[in-house]
Amino acid sequence: MKQLNEIDVSHFKSLIYLLDDEDDSIYSIAKEHLLLAGERALPVLERYLQADDSLMQHRIREIYETISLSTFKEQLRSFCEKHKSVDIDLEEGAFLIAKQAYPNVDMHIYSDLLNFFAAEFQSRLDPSDSPEEIATKIGNYFSHEKGFSGNEADYYNTDNHYINKVIETKRGVPITLSIVYMLVLRRLNFPVQGIGMPGHFIVRYEFGTSFLFADPFHGGNILSLEDCKKSLVKLGYPFKNEYLEPVTNRQILERMLRNLVLVFEKQNQSVKMQALLQCIDILNRNV
Repeated sequence: MKQLNEIDVSHFKSLIYLLDDEDDSIYSIAKEHLLLAGERALPVLERYLQADDSLMQHRIREIYETISLSTFKEQLRSFCEKHKSVDIDLEEGAFLIAKQAYPNVDMHIYSDLLNFFAAEFQSRLDPSDSPEEIATKIGNYFSHEKGFSGNEADYYNTDNHYINKVIETKRGVPITLSIVYMLVLRRLNFPVQGIGMPGHFIVRYEFGTSFLFADPFHGGNILSLEDCKKSLVKLGYPFKNEYLEPVTNRQILERMLRNLVLVFEKQNQSVKMQALLQCIDILNRNV
């Protein structure tokens, strides 16, 4: 996006001030001009976002979210077109989803931090480590050293679903925490896959012809096959071998979007919910 000049910033500020006008026609004109400006207006709108429930704040948030969702859909179309014939890039896709809520997020800042995690964790490994020792070290590194854990106290907080906020707060839901593990470990060419069980998301580490399951939401604890079966039964699902098969990057991103749809449904935010359902259609089109 082009850098805004002072004239643009001043123009958008003037339009934002008009959102508070008691004359509905003036408000409507200001809103229309901001919506037409689209993504270019987002940085200025963001400066005026506050936590209060005033009419002006409601109007600013509505316009900001409308532009963000529209921009996200266009970015997602381009992203899917770029990866039309291959599995899509998980890291780029996860940060693209974050842009739906945080349009100005800089993926490169977080990628550098993931690079640091990878380099730091690599120094913890020993060539003589057994698979169980490696899996335990992974869990200890992310959970104890870095403080990543499942946000059980505030599970439906939307920030649990945006990878930038998960990296910042060290709190997330099963799928976003699993993605952090995967993005770091794949930098080390470590064979790790996402396992999208019904009702839960875990990772699988491959060691030649054998593998181990681990649960990033619960400190990266190692799970046996029996543990996975019990988890499924506890959630009300019969065990099927296919539930423990790796999922593709595209399927991971779709699940992230579906999780957000459920959160917005709980929050009665039907506009966001419908917009993300459209995004799921875009993600799966021509696959």
